[in-house]
Amino acid sequence: MSQPLRARLALTAATIALGLAFGCGPTERRIQVIYYFQAGSEGAARATPMLKALEGEFPGRVVVKTIDAASPDAKRDLTRLGFPSHGLVVRDARGVMLFKSSGDDFDIEEIRSTVRQAGGAS
Repeated sequence: MSQPLRARLALTAATIALGLAFGCGPTERRIQVIYYFQAGSEGAARATPMLKALEGEFPGRVVVKTIDAASPDAKRDLTRLGFPSHGLVVRDARGVMLFKSSGDDFDIEEIRSTVRQAGGAS
């Protein structure tokens, strides 16, 4: 392989790596709805389908992540967010928090409005 071709390949690989590191991958361009749920709770059983439906309402623009609030990583996140036990966060494509609600008492319409305002409407 010639030196110029090797240099171009290395530059291309570095560009791709930087793009992924700075949130330019396909999932990273989406608005994230992150729900830290309490397994087995009525609130989680009610909220999870409503939240997952957002992915269909805003195809390719929203990703919903459901995370068991009892996991060690979730507990650290919940502490940082100031949630006593569980809750929900909406972040834009750059990771900036747009909305947060402790517990299961969030209004799905408020989340839809937040997603629309963040550019999630097609």
